[in-house]
Parts: sequence; C-alpha cells; structure tokens
Amino acid sequence: MIGFLKNIFGGGEDKSPTRVPTFESLDIGDVVLWYEESYIVIQKITYHQSGFFWYDYRMQGDTGKCWLAVENDDELVLQICEAVTMNFEGDPPATLEHEGATYKKNNTGKADAVLKKEQQDTPTRAKIDFWNYEGPDGQTLEVIKWAEGDFEVSLCKEISETTFDLLGGAK
Repeated sequence: MIGFLKNIFGGGEDKSPTRVPTFESLDIGDVVLWYEESYIVIQKITYHQSGFFWYDYRMQGDTGKCWLAVENDDELVLQICEAVTMNFEGDPPATLEHEGATYKKNNTGKADAVLKKEQQDTPTRAKIDFWNYEGPDGQTLEVIKWAEGDFEVSLCKEISETTFDLLGGAK
C-alpha cells in the first residue's frame, strides 16, 4: 500500500537510469572533457548518405569554440576541426593549398544534413555537397557546400578517443 501511495504522490529515490552518451549519441547540452577542458555541445549536425551516418558537434569551451567530427566506418574516427577561410568559384579543385601544405581530394559526395542548435525547437534539414582532402601529418580539409551555395571549410586533425571523457548534459 505504501509503495502504491509513493507511486501516486511521489517520494522515494529516483531510480531512472542516468544517460551515458557515446560519441555517436552526443546531444545539445552534453559535456565533453578534452585535455582537461570542459566543452558544452551547442550544435549537432547529423549527416546521412546511403545508410551511413556521421556527426559534427559544435562545442563551446572557456577558450573558444571548435568542432568535434565523428565517423564510424568499421572503426571510430574522431577529429577536432577549426574553420578556415577559402574562396571557390564553382566546385573545389582536385588539390587545395593551405598554409603552405598541399591537400589532395580523396572523397566527394552528396548527403542529407539535420542541424540542431541550442534553443531551437525544430531541427533544420538541408542537402549538402562535400569534398574531403588528405594532407600532411594526418590533417584533412573538409569542404561542405550548403544548398544555398555557401561553402564551409574546416581543417581537421585526428584525435585519440582516450583523450576525451563524455558526460551527460542537463537534460
């Protein structure tokens, strides 16, 4: 009888499970610890192409913002990315130059994207074209052309999974 009353009126301990995020399930408000700095996920972009998904997470920390790129094609690949400025007339060429280094195109395609931001009730959907370039020291350039024709270019560096800790957010 007492258990029945607690269920109706509340009370007792909350036995609901704590959400433990993975790199592929991070969401707005989750906390990512990277090299002892705390970042909060403020934007999530989910890309989809022919049954394959990958993710970009915009993170805000005390020292600024960065992107965490997550891909799992047989193995988990994590990259920290920062925006770089490049201008294109038409589609990007087969090679790109950035800060004296040459990057060669190794992948291109089209995908659907779903964007979620802080304080946004409904996700935004878009079509993208993308180009990936390999460069020196494991660095890559990632080029995205949004449906409106705007280009975004990111310089990315692969990072070990062991340098991160993931914590559930305030949800």
